[in-house]
Amino acid sequence: MVRAKAPSIILCAVLALAMAVSGCVGDGASKDKTSSAPATSPSPSNSTSDHVVAVLAVLADGRSHTAASGSVSVTAGNVTFDASGSRGPAGAALSFAWTVDGQAKPGAEKTLTVPLAAGNHTANVTVTSGSTSDSAGVRLLARPGLLPVAGNDVAISTTFGGTFAQKNTAAVDSPAAHQLHPFDVPAGAVQITAWLTWFEASAADNAGSVGDLDLHLKDPANTDAAESISSTDYEYIRLTTALTPGRWTADVRPYLTVQNTYTLSIVVWMKAPTVKVFTKTVGVADGVLADDAAGFLPHKVDVPADVGIVAARLAWTDPSGESDCTNSDVEMPDLDLYAYVGTSKKFSSTYGMSCEFGFLDAEAGKTLGPAAGWEFRVAPFLVAQADYILTVEYA
Repeated sequence: MVRAKAPSIILCAVLALAMAVSGCVGDGASKDKTSSAPATSPSPSNSTSDHVVAVLAVLADGRSHTAASGSVSVTAGNVTFDASGSRGPAGAALSFAWTVDGQAKPGAEKTLTVPLAAGNHTANVTVTSGSTSDSAGVRLLARPGLLPVAGNDVAISTTFGGTFAQKNTAAVDSPAAHQLHPFDVPAGAVQITAWLTWFEASAADNAGSVGDLDLHLKDPANTDAAESISSTDYEYIRLTTALTPGRWTADVRPYLTVQNTYTLSIVVWMKAPTVKVFTKTVGVADGVLADDAAGFLPHKVDVPADVGIVAARLAWTDPSGESDCTNSDVEMPDLDLYAYVGTSKKFSSTYGMSCEFGFLDAEAGKTLGPAAGWEFRVAPFLVAQADYILTVEYA
């Protein structure tokens, strides 16, 4: 633009009397017409009082999504499109014309709320003042939401997955890289359990750190209701207060990553669970490999046959109080967790760092059925000595 400055001054002088509207500005710099923004939608910095600028935002999942990138991912359901940030000539009235998926939506003003089914959608608003107008549009991917809780269901559970492809060799919180997972908390919920685990996405990363991911739970107002930033190989949240009904978000953040693939399990409890806790110290010669068939330590729990969910969490440290992930030494403990009813294995967790978690949730409105008595098996896989706590919850 520096080379265009002198010619534009001459051009303004020659054409000043002949042109009613000049494209030149007082310092001799011409407007940049090569920006990526379309000509019908000038950026606010390039607009004048004679222009209309359409600005579109998407309100969903308890927060505002900017439409500037042209594509937004939301959860299926009611979505609000907001053009209240649009502006035009000073004092002039603005009118708004909306289309969603090519269909006109008459009668709407600055905002438009529509139900969106899961799938791909488009929305467009045209803002007009007098003889000038501007348009803004957005593409949306509406993801399926969770099913509504059944009348007699005691829990809602879901599992998400994701991968962080980038490597953060230094500890850093990169907001642009957060991965968000929406979930529903119905009225009457009494507890949220969230469990995040991860592992390296490639064998080349196995020799170093397993990385560090953080977990935040945000309420419908998009404020942090709970967080787990333990700097271990897992994050765990058990929240029992301030469970505001509505669309919540699980925010998975890469703090120190080596191309991690993660699994996130969330259980929303509609009934307060019964809790059983077992503590024990296990000492096995290093190198002994136990499993659910031999060498395990059994813990029996009389779970009623009419329950809808059973969950178990196993956490341990070595005698010094250090968890497995604080030291890459293979001498550190590794325990596995198995849940059985009679001879039938119901679930297992053999991730193998410093915590295991698993659960079995009945279909909506149903129970787990007759039970011959639950047995939770703690299997020392590679252990010198470990102190563990096994917590069993059911409702």
